Amino acid sequence: KQKKKNYKIFLTKNEMMNIIGKENIGNLQEAQGDSNNWIKLRDRIESCQCQTLGEWISFFNHSQAKSETLDKKKEWLYAATSTLSIDQYHKNSDFVALWLTYAKIQIQLDPEDDARNTFKCMKHNGIGKYNPQFYIDFANFELNSGKPNKAKVILEDGLANIPTSKEIQKEITNFELKSLNEDQTDFTSNSKVQSDQSFNLVREEVT
Repeated sequence: KQKKKNYKIFLTKNEMMNIIGKENIGNLQEAQGDSNNWIKLRDRIESCQCQTLGEWISFFNHSQAKSETLDKKKEWLYAATSTLSIDQYHKNSDFVALWLTYAKIQIQLDPEDDARNTFKCMKHNGIGKYNPQFYIDFANFELNSGKPNKAKVILEDGLANIPTSKEIQKEITNFELKSLNEDQTDFTSNSKVQSDQSFNLVREEVT
């Protein structure tokens, strides 16, 4: 009988380059290295060895971090906001973004007061004091929680701290327009109720 030949199943680097091209080999190696670096950084984070804002931002910007569950992201963000120095980073836009992202995830997962306490903590510590997005996110949170007056005060505070902010000015204008439309709707609705006694009786019974 003729012996079967043993074919090698592993390709050398040169053989692989001939198949998929030199440029793609480089991209593949870069991706593998990038993934390994992220895993090492994750291990540092979960063992509480991650100390700098730059490390945290690199970690969160990686595709593997972005694909994680909200619960896991919340866990990491809690660690970031708890360990990074507020005194050192409170004016940094990336640091503010970490806190705002944490608050937004709390809105989705936790009781309402948890996110509110995070926003209040930011305000108390001056995190985002000169960042328009802080006031916009905080105001929208209160507005969606049924507290339009608080939302308006937050936006006005923001404009007092950042008078040149076009973003906050736009939010205030939109807020005023929305309030005006709601007032007009309420007026029209009340007029209709007063002219329709039967509807008014039903409304009284319900309330």
